Amino acid sequence: MRFLIILLAVSASAHEGHERSAALGVQSLDFAVAGGGVHALTVEYGADGKAKVFYRAPSGEKTRVDAKSPPIAYANRGNDVPLAVSGKDLLALWPKKGTGYMDSGPIVAAASRDGGKTWAPAATPADDGTTTGHRFLAAATDDKGAIHAVWLDNRTGKQALYHASTSDAGKTWSKDALIDPWTCECCWNKIAAAPGGRLYVLYRAMHPRDMALAVSSDYGKTWKTSKGVGRFNWDVNICPHAGGGLAVAPVGGRPRVHVLAYNGAEDAEGLYYLWSDNDGATWSRRKRLGPPGSRHGDIASSPDGKSLVATWDSQSGKVYAAKSDDSGSSWSEPRLLADARGTHPRVVALGGGFEVFWTEQKPDKPAELKSAAL
Repeated sequence: MRFLIILLAVSASAHEGHERSAALGVQSLDFAVAGGGVHALTVEYGADGKAKVFYRAPSGEKTRVDAKSPPIAYANRGNDVPLAVSGKDLLALWPKKGTGYMDSGPIVAAASRDGGKTWAPAATPADDGTTTGHRFLAAATDDKGAIHAVWLDNRTGKQALYHASTSDAGKTWSKDALIDPWTCECCWNKIAAAPGGRLYVLYRAMHPRDMALAVSSDYGKTWKTSKGVGRFNWDVNICPHAGGGLAVAPVGGRPRVHVLAYNGAEDAEGLYYLWSDNDGATWSRRKRLGPPGSRHGDIASSPDGKSLVATWDSQSGKVYAAKSDDSGSSWSEPRLLADARGTHPRVVALGGGFEVFWTEQKPDKPAELKSAAL
């Protein structure tokens, strides 16, 4: 079943995705593929300037998620509110107002146990009890149906990466697990699950500011990290405001980890593709997928691991996609999907094909959510 997209008003993010534009509309989007369709979560600002969280079923039916929950502190592209689906159980996570950056605070969870028809508050995954910012949330469902969440917070005085899981759609959560005690401050995280209890988290490390991969082989009880993905050794004291793309699929009976990594070093600036067949112990040779200036990337794999689509944007607002039909060994020439003012594309694999989504803004107009099939 294909997901029918309706064009929605959305404001472009400013200052690399940390300040909401004055234009109103959708400020966040996330997707989960389950049950043969695409489930979507959006955050929309109305004329009153207040944000609302909405779920859209594969049928196109739209329901309010946060009517009974604390309101979101803020939302913007690059800090999108995640959605996870496990059968008829759905879970959404966002930061409510607190004492953190841009008034961000503790994590709010909302759950649906009837396929998205109704939503109610759920327990928060973070057990620290602080009111500082808990941001850059990501979520995924494992092969047993448990939902896993990761996020950044600075409960110890340093921005760090944490994990928790729930087997009952947010009624209860596991104790928070510290994955990395010191990370980059403002880059999004990605989490993916593979059979046998394997979990993968892609995030940006602190020193150097290369991407890092965390791997768990026991459903998140313990974690190992490998840093310096791509070996750029980009050691700078800035936040690039750009996470990476992550997909995991079987190749030769083993999970292959596919990564898109942005690097800002002057001698190798751009977006690169790499893969690993041994959980990040070693990596393939890095391959640049776009011209210099390519930045916000995402990647998806077909279930059999043979086909991949990578998508990204450029500083000029162009949106591109490229495809591999040999598990990442070779790639097509980039295809132009949007020629101006596009940003933060996302890609999902569905029904033997792929769908790319991005937001696009014309001068003096609110942006729109657009899509293209590949």
